[in-house]
Amino acid sequence: MARKTNKYPYLLLLVIHTALLLFVFSKQPKKRGLLALLLSNMGFAFIFDYIVVSFFPGYRYRPKVLKNKYFDNILGATLSQAVYVPFTAVSISGLRLGWGAKLLFSLYFSIIEKLFIHLGLFKRKWWKTRFTFMLIPFFFFISDVRWKGLREGNKTMKALCLYNMMHMTWVNGVFILEVYRLIRFGIGKNYKWQEQMKMVPAYGMVYGAIGTAVALKNKWSLKALLFGVVLIMDKILIKLGLMKVYSMFPLTMVHIVAILSNPSVSW
Repeated sequence: MARKTNKYPYLLLLVIHTALLLFVFSKQPKKRGLLALLLSNMGFAFIFDYIVVSFFPGYRYRPKVLKNKYFDNILGATLSQAVYVPFTAVSISGLRLGWGAKLLFSLYFSIIEKLFIHLGLFKRKWWKTRFTFMLIPFFFFISDVRWKGLREGNKTMKALCLYNMMHMTWVNGVFILEVYRLIRFGIGKNYKWQEQMKMVPAYGMVYGAIGTAVALKNKWSLKALLFGVVLIMDKILIKLGLMKVYSMFPLTMVHIVAILSNPSVSW
């Protein structure tokens, strides 16, 4: 399939799953809770993708939207782990659909995967389509558990959801800076893409954990302290040669957005 047409199947799925999500939101009175569930599902899906894309590459996405193969792969992973599967999971949880629907959507994603492989939009390494069919219903089940916990006001579940939201905010913010070549991660002077794929998730997860602990307290003094701490941590990473920043202003804005856009758990 030609480069210019690779993106269209990805865009078609984006439209389909966005429409499904909007329909579910229109039917759900607890929209804030459903939004929290969505962001949490997205963050949780990213953690899974860190393993099979960054650390033990099992497949590669090929939307061919971005010229850089690393960025293009991450874009495909973002669409999959932040849109297609999480949007579907929220729809299933919000509509309270049973295992029949879960298995049907699992079959749907398996067929899509096979079709994308055939069209050259997705390339497998050690990953098998049967893994997709078996694991996606489990993801849907976890989404149901989260939704139940959020509706019941379970504090532990809310804290876990908040963590997923915060680390995802940091990772996505850093990814945007990477695309515009404003930041690089690596060891020594060679900032290889393989190293970035491992270090960026770790960066987001550590900052997300610290940010969650502060957000749970919901005190402006602690948020200000957190802001200072992450800036110091950035300086240390730069000093150690693990991170190269071409301008601190965009990264500082990512920190501000991550800290201020994720308030205490009050859904």
